[in-house]
Amino acid sequence: RELALITKNEKEDKDFVIVEGDEIANFTTDTEEETHGCHVAGIAAGKFTDANIHLEGSAPGADIIFICSDMVDDSEMADLVGKLRKSLGKPVVVNISLGSNSGMHSDKSISCMLLDEVAEKDSIIFCIAAGNEGKDNIVQRKELLSSADEMKSIVAAEASEDSNTYNDNVFFEGKGANPFILTPVLYDVNNGDVIDTLKATTGKSEGEKMEDVQEYTYAGKELRVTTSATTKINDETGNFEALLDYTLESTECPTSDILIGYIISGVDEKPTTVTAYVESTCTLAVYGDDDWREDITTDGTINTLACGNHTIAVGNYITRYLTTETKGFDDVLDPTRVKDGDMEPSSSWGTLYDGRSFPHIAAPGTNVISSINSYNTEESDPDVTYYSTTKDGRDYHFAGYTGTSMSTPAMSGVVALWLEADPTLTVDKARTIAMETAIVDDNVMNAVSPVQFGAGKVDALAGLKRVLAEAPTSVKELNERGGKNILIELKGDR
Repeated sequence: RELALITKNEKEDKDFVIVEGDEIANFTTDTEEETHGCHVAGIAAGKFTDANIHLEGSAPGADIIFICSDMVDDSEMADLVGKLRKSLGKPVVVNISLGSNSGMHSDKSISCMLLDEVAEKDSIIFCIAAGNEGKDNIVQRKELLSSADEMKSIVAAEASEDSNTYNDNVFFEGKGANPFILTPVLYDVNNGDVIDTLKATTGKSEGEKMEDVQEYTYAGKELRVTTSATTKINDETGNFEALLDYTLESTECPTSDILIGYIISGVDEKPTTVTAYVESTCTLAVYGDDDWREDITTDGTINTLACGNHTIAVGNYITRYLTTETKGFDDVLDPTRVKDGDMEPSSSWGTLYDGRSFPHIAAPGTNVISSINSYNTEESDPDVTYYSTTKDGRDYHFAGYTGTSMSTPAMSGVVALWLEADPTLTVDKARTIAMETAIVDDNVMNAVSPVQFGAGKVDALAGLKRVLAEAPTSVKELNERGGKNILIELKGDR
């Protein structure tokens, strides 16, 4: 079933190598410490049965191509799957269970435009994880009506304990071309004071770049702070935007005492709504007085890769509800906050400046049992896994993980089933069918925000019936080609 595996091949001085047959069987893993890709693949297309357990992914008969994401970047991956689609002559659905929250949340970002282009040009269906930051304070949004209005926060950044240098960024997006002013500040965690105000932008519509380097002696430590504040009107979106890059260097880990913050100010009487985005390794609304903690929202935590026009963004809802720690599972739920069938609180969501909302659909992604990497000695341990077995002298392990990384391959497998019924199915058509046939139950109707579930919970069977009803291929031809019993939905007198 494994048609190809794509990875770096440094020894032969090739960018990529597609290995087949025995080479695939002998390939172990791209990263011994990771088990994420193995778990995801099992949910999409795995199947395992013995005397004690039966596990089956959404599309257990699908052909599989593995791409080692640590070695292949987004642009190369997109180009490769387009070529594979043509060479194999088969429909392709790509599962992307990765992403970030930093930078532009827009269909005009480079990655989203690339995925959209490949999806349309090469007829590829990309299913993309919504993200797992749905309860994290990583987004701030406020309407600024004049120069008297401000939005501000302190960025609580994580740094490794043995690092004396830390750098990160904050992205700010306005709604429309009206400018705003970005002022970086330096914050003292210990006494709650702003130590210094760094070089700010001036609010010019045509954009500008302000760089600043400051050195301090603080609590016996030498501290060097470098900031770069850049503003411009984005040619693609027409929105005024800003980027704050910063680096803190110290004789000791700087983030323990000193943090970067920002103040966003309106310009004259030019109203705008500004949204700030930080990566999930950072947090807002932790430090400062109340006015530094206002306007924080989880509306906007959606994965930046999932914001395109021709992809399918997938959220995670609860189908295995565990309220106590259970061997082999990673998610314990609070019965006072959520119930079975609800959206998992960590599932990301959001409405963009252009009015589009994400995710499009929700699929099961909580405590999902699947295969894990046999080489990962930390997690591949019978004492902590849900189930383990030995076959042909090799140990195999299974565990239950939670996240939109798990719900997305469930959706990818469903799309694979639909593509078997109609290989001409486009991503836009598949997304429309998924949304129009989705289950809208009490959990969906009573969600904290109607945006969180998208259109509702995916219904694989209802979607398949719709695909068959609208497929250009007749039911008779499908039976002859696939040798399967086809489900038929009656349409009028036909």
